[in-house]
Formats: sequence, C-alpha cells, structure tokens
Amino acid sequence: MRENVAVAGRCRPPPLVDNAVATLNQTERNMTLACLPGHRFPDGHIVHVYRCDADGNWQDIPQCNGIRIYSVNAFRPQLLWTFV
Repeated sequence: MRENVAVAGRCRPPPLVDNAVATLNQTERNMTLACLPGHRFPDGHIVHVYRCDADGNWQDIPQCNGIRIYSVNAFRPQLLWTFV
C-alpha cells in the first residue's frame, strides 16, 4: 500500500479524476488533465494544468463531467414541399 506522503521537493500522488487523462510533470510540479471526448470541466474547458504547493499538496481538482451531444438534425427545421 502506497502512502500519500510528500517527498521533499515532490508532489503527493495526484487525486484520481474520472473521465480524464493525466500527464504528471514532477520537475515543473504540475499535472495536465485532459477530459475524454464528451466530457468537460465545470467551467466548460477540456484541458487544465494544476500545480502542487510547496508541501506537495494539490489544489482542488474538479471532475470531468459528461456533456449532452445533440444531433444537428434536432435543430434543423423540417421543410415539407407540396407541389400542385
């Protein structure tokens, strides 16, 4: 079992974020999160970079939420032609 403790100059293991791909950069002490297709962060973005503080703690990281995808046809009015 791995403990969630910071090593001097390093970040703690980042929290798990559902529906996202994380790229961790220990040198820069940051993590880039990219939401999977069909998901967004609450602010509408799909990519964010988060940093850990001097104690190795990560700032609050939101989850990637699913979004509704509408068909273009749902917004296109239907035209009915009648020829006389």
